[in-house]
Amino acid sequence: MRCVGGPRIDLDLQIAGCTSLIQSGQENDQILGITFNNRGYAYDQKGEHDRAIADYDQAIRLQPKFAGAFNNRGNVYDQKGEHDRAIADYDQAIRLQPDFADAFEGRGNAYDQKGEHDRAIADYDQAIRLKPDFAFAFQGRGNAYDQKGEHDRAIADYDHAIRLQPDSADAFKARGYAFYQKGEYDRAVADYDQAIRLKPDLAFAFFGRGLAYNDKGEYERAIADYDQAIRLQPDFADAFRNRGRAKFDHGRFVDASEDFASAVKEQPTDPYSVIWLHIARAGAHAPDAEELAANASKLDLKAWPGPIVNLFLGRATREAVRQGVETSEIKARDGQRCEATFYIGEYDLSQGARAEALSVLRNAVDTCPRDFFEYGAAKVELNRLAP
Repeated sequence: MRCVGGPRIDLDLQIAGCTSLIQSGQENDQILGITFNNRGYAYDQKGEHDRAIADYDQAIRLQPKFAGAFNNRGNVYDQKGEHDRAIADYDQAIRLQPDFADAFEGRGNAYDQKGEHDRAIADYDQAIRLKPDFAFAFQGRGNAYDQKGEHDRAIADYDHAIRLQPDSADAFKARGYAFYQKGEYDRAVADYDQAIRLKPDLAFAFFGRGLAYNDKGEYERAIADYDQAIRLQPDFADAFRNRGRAKFDHGRFVDASEDFASAVKEQPTDPYSVIWLHIARAGAHAPDAEELAANASKLDLKAWPGPIVNLFLGRATREAVRQGVETSEIKARDGQRCEATFYIGEYDLSQGARAEALSVLRNAVDTCPRDFFEYGAAKVELNRLAP
């Protein structure tokens, strides 16, 4: 009775009930396959992914045409970041059951995680054709459109997801980020407010609202939201980095340095945290040559933004940084040009070349995408440098 494979009964009770059935030796292969599948679901919900996979393996061994077990195992592989294995399982689930909307949605999620957004959208389209009230498929397609920079199409899908599931904190959070990327900060804040009302422990909602407040120039409110995001998720490197940015924008360079140092500690191979720690140290007039060299030693300086790190290390020229952009993949060049422009401006400031820095930073404001970290920072620096 307790081996149901759903959320209605306590997970530990479900596991105990399924285990009792498995150990009874009285069930046939069909019932055992369902039992292993249901116990796998309970393990998955508890975050015990390897035990869940082992149970789904057993379910599939006992019932090789069990589409649901392939789909469920795909979900677990996707959560583990093993997207190709997840896709293989979703493929099999779809072959066995071509009208399986959940399997198309799951495969869409896996493709989206791999950066194959068009393939993801095609799968979400099919999931929605099969199941027109599938809120998760609308939200997933919205996420894929958002990753492609098609924010209006993303918002339309999030709207639909919210109409279908008005208590979805994740959908409000996602729509808030799309509004943020469009520069509609008040609408972003409103969506993050609603996400937080629905799910008060949603760290990313506090983080996203902090982004919007920061770009509105409301630094103290941004910092308060980053504080809460970090309380909820103490290893949230992006929250440390963005709180550092808020303090940097507010002219609190020493405090900003501490946050960037925390971000580097949490993610020592993230080059942007290393760069920003150096920029904050420069703002605080704190010598950091040894620290920068030590942090840079943990980075892959051959990959972008390695040329920028080398510029601050004194191992590259401004022209070498620009050349590094032109030799990168075409689809990455616009973003890298923005970053190169901004950080060259910061380098010029560190060298006392104020006039050059002003010109370069103005160019950054004119050319950077609005959702780039560097766009807002360039605006702040120009305001700070204004006579």
